[in-house]
Amino acid sequence: MPRIVEQILDTVGRMKDHGVSVLIVEQKVEAALKIADRIAFLEHGAIQHQATPAELNADPEPLSRYVGIRR
Repeated sequence: MPRIVEQILDTVGRMKDHGVSVLIVEQKVEAALKIADRIAFLEHGAIQHQATPAELNADPEPLSRYVGIRR
């Protein structure tokens, strides 16, 4: 439900503004990229790649490899 996702992201953004760390597991990658400081890709339960949203914009190959998003 897009409205609920928007409300959750707004709440997480306010928490972030207050210095609260939040771990989000989100299948909507574009939403996660808007709010995250760092993105981690897991494979078989282990972190295989970490990057900032800016790094993923500069080199989108991990988005393609791990979640099938082509930019």
